[in-house]
Amino acid sequence: MTIKCVVDNLERLPPDSAIRKSGREYFGTDTAMPFKTGDVFVVYILVHSSVGDWFYIDPVGSRRTPYPCPFHHDFFVVLNPAPSRFWETWTTDSEIGGAGMVSAFPEWRREGFYRRLLDEEEPEQSEFIRRKHEMDHEFPNPWKFPTAIDFGFPWVQCSDCAEAWQTDRISGIVDCPKCGKAWNNPFYARTEDSK
Repeated sequence: MTIKCVVDNLERLPPDSAIRKSGREYFGTDTAMPFKTGDVFVVYILVHSSVGDWFYIDPVGSRRTPYPCPFHHDFFVVLNPAPSRFWETWTTDSEIGGAGMVSAFPEWRREGFYRRLLDEEEPEQSEFIRRKHEMDHEFPNPWKFPTAIDFGFPWVQCSDCAEAWQTDRISGIVDCPKCGKAWNNPFYARTEDSK
């Protein structure tokens, strides 16, 4: 799932927005969000609650130790609604907004996972970094990356360093093995029979 920020300040949300009405309890006195209008994010965890959907994203993206932070759906539009192939879905009453449904990678379900992740403990930190990398590369992201040169399946080439390599049809983003630059995969096809 991919989303784009359309509102970057609590005060700019519509007056009837549930999160604007109760947002100060959650966000405190700072009404500016840690992202800007137009920023695009991968959703790592999705929580459906009585006060709407919450997207867990990495709003900074450059921290030494990443972790997902929850933000209300009123700040975003959904660009790609496809759920992650790494997600499982279950009901819970311990997430934001009371009872609801969670779609997340399986490790998230483990008691205390998020607290331990925020405390930079292992194995939670390594598990999230691995899952984040998998989900960051799951879908093409034309809002952030150009497309690798198509040399006929399964070959692609990096426009920066001219390295060519073989890829698959299930990775939306591929990394050049020589220079490390991320590219959209021109052969991406989200179907189980394309593996």
